[in-house]
Amino acid sequence: QYAPPVLQRNPEFLGIVAAAIKQESGNDPRAHGDQDPQTGEYLSWGLFQMHSRGAGSGMTPAERVDVHRAAQVMVPQFAQKFLEVKSRRPDLAGAFLASQVIREVERPLGYEDPNGQAALAYMRAWRSIITGNAATAAA
Repeated sequence: QYAPPVLQRNPEFLGIVAAAIKQESGNDPRAHGDQDPQTGEYLSWGLFQMHSRGAGSGMTPAERVDVHRAAQVMVPQFAQKFLEVKSRRPDLAGAFLASQVIREVERPLGYEDPNGQAALAYMRAWRSIITGNAATAAA
């Protein structure tokens, strides 16, 4: 509902968003991570692990774990980046496209590296979503 109409039923786009959620939070809307070493405070919350100094800036942890509020913020970002990457990199498809889009939206450590740990994790998550096989994620 938060994506442009052209993407709302696009399986390629929906699979990418689902893979991001799977990898970032394990599909747990209350997931938290990226703990501040000085305060012990968790900085990332929710399905998309919205960081307090990133996509979750200005939002409370409660807002970031709210599925609808998180989607309202993140799905348009995924839609925009999906269309940009498809235009800029028509050579990318499947897991490679998913990894590129997710890395550019989520911006994890080492996100620039298409062969890095984050890139590979997003590819595995996408493959497990597409195949419906949780074991694929571990491969």
